[in-house]
Amino acid sequence: MKLIYFFYFCFLFISCVSGLEFRASPEEIIFDCFVNEVVCKNISFYASENVDVKVEDRWASIDFMERNLVKHSLSVEDLDIEIDYLNEFNIDKKNIIEVCVVGENVGLYHGVMLARVNESQTGIGIWLKINISKNSDLINLISSNVVKKINSNNFVNKHLSSLVGFLVLILVIQFFILLKRKL
Repeated sequence: MKLIYFFYFCFLFISCVSGLEFRASPEEIIFDCFVNEVVCKNISFYASENVDVKVEDRWASIDFMERNLVKHSLSVEDLDIEIDYLNEFNIDKKNIIEVCVVGENVGLYHGVMLARVNESQTGIGIWLKINISKNSDLINLISSNVVKKINSNNFVNKHLSSLVGFLVLILVIQFFILLKRKL
């Protein structure tokens, strides 16, 4: 009986346990854009050892914003949005990937990007929110008026500096005229 306990304790002490640290930052990305505008953001992935990662995305129905993974069963094709990122990559301590989105229809979209380590059950999720709004004529009008004001201010500034230079020249001439009269 003592021999069985001896082998049992030897097995416990000899067996090796290893763990993988795998994380991403940020945990949530919010994209605010207009219709057909491409917006890109970065995600940093970290791993304690060199691993290969596969990434996929899932989406909920439009305007559904809850963090319920079961409800995220749609693809981007179902929602008329596009998302572009590197689907497979290697992490050696840290890797940064760029995620770009563009949408054709106004709305709020909620998705999750699932990253899984190959040959492992280790995985993480990054929540994605996309707010696509219509290009506003008011915004275009305001921005064009701002550009016009900036351009007109440059015009005034150029002429104002010329006017100041001209006045300084007149003062210098007057100074020399007064100086000649005194002599």
